Amino acid sequence: MGWIFLFLGAIFIVMTMISNVENRVKAYMTYLHFFLSKWQALLFQNKENSHALAFVV
Repeated sequence: MGWIFLFLGAIFIVMTMISNVENRVKAYMTYLHFFLSKWQALLFQNKENSHALAFVV
């Protein structure tokens, strides 16, 4: 019967690791979106580099 608790413990650890990764990915995506929006705003201000926006989108 002890292996059932080991199995459940392993699942719990894996699920905890996955949720931590998801939270990290959300944080990175939020930061990346913020950075790209700031960068696009700079590109819009500089009209001569506006053609570079096509490669971003």
